[in-house]
Amino acid sequence: MSKLVKKLRQVSENAAQPLGFRTAPPTASRQMLLIVSVPQGHGDTIAQLARAEIDAILVDSRNLKEAGDFSHLAASAGDVPLGLWLDPASEKYLEQFKQAGGDFLVFEAGAAPATLLQEEELGKVLRVDPSQDESLLCTIDQLPIEVVLLDVKNERDVLTISDLMYCQWLAGLVDKPLLVTAQRELTDKEILSLREVGVRGIVVELQEKQIGDSLARLSQAIKTLPPKTKRFGEKKALLPRLGYGYEEPEEPEET
Repeated sequence: MSKLVKKLRQVSENAAQPLGFRTAPPTASRQMLLIVSVPQGHGDTIAQLARAEIDAILVDSRNLKEAGDFSHLAASAGDVPLGLWLDPASEKYLEQFKQAGGDFLVFEAGAAPATLLQEEELGKVLRVDPSQDESLLCTIDQLPIEVVLLDVKNERDVLTISDLMYCQWLAGLVDKPLLVTAQRELTDKEILSLREVGVRGIVVELQEKQIGDSLARLSQAIKTLPPKTKRFGEKKALLPRLGYGYEEPEEPEET
């Protein structure tokens, strides 16, 4: 199984609220993942990223000059799961990517070949667009895809309520772990808001001089998230009232 998918399943299990009475206080656990997307021209930073507190690294296929680059990138990543933004130009390198220790792929439905669904060794992350027809998005659960990815906070300076609405809608529509990618840096409160609507991980695009303080802040914000209590819009289960002396209501007498 893909290391990334395994981590996401663990996060999803940690986020699930157990039924019944607690006999002990909850223990601290990982509530979200932090994934760094390395843009074109920054492939030499992977070794440095692997020493940071992140959960996975995603490389742009344009960083690849030839198939042999996979071995170098995977070696630089070490034990950190390595993913690939898949495009038509990099499809021919899939086998080399697997052999080099690649862990997962990110792709769009309209560009990825249908045969990719037969891939069993690599984790499959589908990038979705909320403007797509809902009936098509509902079919994702019937496909062998492990994770979905949604873009938020692209052109705006703040995460909007509309962004959260899309996240919660998609998290409820599709029974797959949800990742989001943000082109602009997220604040601690925005990360908390995303966690509350069902987001399981954040993909951040590496910027200049971001490996130090910025990534450390994001990692710390995720590690210090408060225990999850109640998701926005989440309804409490109603249990029948149990009591003593319960009597069946009397039927009215006929006149």
